[in-house]
Amino acid sequence: MIHNFEPEVAVEVGVNSAIIYQNIVYWTLKNHANQKNIHDGSVWTYNSNSAFRELFPYLTEKQIRTALGKLVNAGMIAKGNYNKNHYDRTNWYGISIGRLGLLHLPSAANHTAPSGRPIPDNKHSYKPDRVKATIPTPEEVTQYADEKGLNLDGFHDYYESNGWMVGKNKMKKWKSAASGWSKRQEQYGNKKPADKSLTMDEQMFGKGGI
Repeated sequence: MIHNFEPEVAVEVGVNSAIIYQNIVYWTLKNHANQKNIHDGSVWTYNSNSAFRELFPYLTEKQIRTALGKLVNAGMIAKGNYNKNHYDRTNWYGISIGRLGLLHLPSAANHTAPSGRPIPDNKHSYKPDRVKATIPTPEEVTQYADEKGLNLDGFHDYYESNGWMVGKNKMKKWKSAASGWSKRQEQYGNKKPADKSLTMDEQMFGKGGI
């Protein structure tokens, strides 16, 4: 059984919250795909603290409550109650997309109440793409160069011409690439890389990409 989490989520709300967030994201997106657990136009998943405790045996129920509270307070998930039984205290959770609101389905989606309890998935995890790759404008590159004191001459033109690829991979973090570009400018200037078998990107960043 493998549990994963996103490092940047852990930095913001802690490792325990990041692990639980991963599970909530997986099930919410799965429900979205299957058009299940739809209430008030949003997609939800649900679980009790005791059920979370069985899924994550290395966490106490107190740690689970604290972790869920941090996610709610950080605006990463919303908490609700859509149980059929008034006395059922099982909590429902919906993920926030870009911290702007809950994940929604089209108005024509099925709004029937769920039947049965979602079974936690112990073998798979979903890694949401929280920070999508962005392509900067020339003005953004210039502004970043001025802010950080970087030499980014030719940076935008070069990557614009090759489709913003770093080796064989699509660039994910252009600011990291920009820092590497500036360092290379300081080291080599207009000189060609010493190892001609490597591309300019591979000289700067290695073969893994950014």
